[in-house]
Amino acid sequence: MKKQKLIVAAVLICGIILCIWGANILHNSSKQEETVSSEESSTTSTTAYQTETTTQTTTQADTEEAYFEEDTEEEVQIENAVKELVKDAGKTSPEGEKAVQCYIRFLQDNYAKYYDIADIDGDGIPEFFVLNPNSSAAMYRYNAKKDKVKKLHSYQLGRASVMYYSKEKHQVVFVTADTGGGEFDTHEYTDGELNKIETLVFHNGKHDEEGYIYNGEKISMEEGDNYIENLREHYQSLRGKGRK
Repeated sequence: MKKQKLIVAAVLICGIILCIWGANILHNSSKQEETVSSEESSTTSTTAYQTETTTQTTTQADTEEAYFEEDTEEEVQIENAVKELVKDAGKTSPEGEKAVQCYIRFLQDNYAKYYDIADIDGDGIPEFFVLNPNSSAAMYRYNAKKDKVKKLHSYQLGRASVMYYSKEKHQVVFVTADTGGGEFDTHEYTDGELNKIETLVFHNGKHDEEGYIYNGEKISMEEGDNYIENLREHYQSLRGKGRK
């Protein structure tokens, strides 16, 4: 009897040991699953962070590229066109080079149907001209202290569509016109100043008697025609043409 009790006790102890061993296995398995899950979560989080960081970097790069965008094709064309005109402007001083760049920026921001750049007084700093037919025209010079263009003269063209200049004579001719005729005002340009030296007025007979008036005095039709023909042959009209 005593022996049977010992056997039963031994069986119970073995059963208890088996239960404890099984519980430990289940516990360890659960820990492994949690570890794997945690690692997967960490990996997913890291990947997401990397993706977000990459996206942010790309977006920032795109923003910087947009902010520091290159000149448009039209702006480049304007710059090249002005530089071509400068080749005939004569010897340009270092300050004159700055003037050219300033004129380019001005023209890129302000449309002109016709324009030109020429050193009228021969000081190495070219002047700048713009003209919009049936609207207005102007002559500019470079202000080195402010690195900006300074308007020397502007006027309404009326029906006129031309302006003339002569580097040899240091002169600029502003032309206006209306239904009754036209006017040619010749200015001498020296020391950064424009001074009117002569005026030719033409009447076509619609409002006043047909004919020419030079500096307030009436002249013959032949003399007036020759005056205008001389301008067309020996003075330069604006060479640059806007692209719009």
